Amino acid sequence: MGRAISMNGKKIGRWTVMGRNPVSTSSGDARWDCICDCGNKSTVRGGTLRNGESKSCGCASSEMLAENSYKHGYYGTYQYQAWSSIKQWCYNKSHRAYHSYGGRGIKMYYRWKDDPVAFCEWLDRFLGPRPEGHSLDRINNDGDYEPRNLRWADAKTQRENQRTSK
Repeated sequence: MGRAISMNGKKIGRWTVMGRNPVSTSSGDARWDCICDCGNKSTVRGGTLRNGESKSCGCASSEMLAENSYKHGYYGTYQYQAWSSIKQWCYNKSHRAYHSYGGRGIKMYYRWKDDPVAFCEWLDRFLGPRPEGHSLDRINNDGDYEPRNLRWADAKTQRENQRTSK
């Protein structure tokens, strides 16, 4: 491993680098303690700072989503949260759950992928309000998030439908 190039005090996107973290990644990459313009502090891998992959703590994306989603009235609802989560699980390789969804080839129905309104309206129209104690579940756990494969299910039903219980 070569010596890490100092990034102290550098401004990268919304991050300001405060100093090197004494703990490197398992592969020996430098990590840097940073503060975001919004006030959140985090330790960020040097490579993601240098290549521009990490520009903020996530507040920039959240603000953009919030700004765009207020227009349709679903922001803050269960339906919108479900759409947002599914999209992250299926397409964000950095998300901790990606390996269980997108990493296994599970996708989101093409008409919903970039259109939260289409997803939310479908959910309202075909599945109706979320029953107490239920959440969205894929009927076929190996299938995509698509109209024929979604239902409301309680925790017991979802546990029985997990890959680990088969």
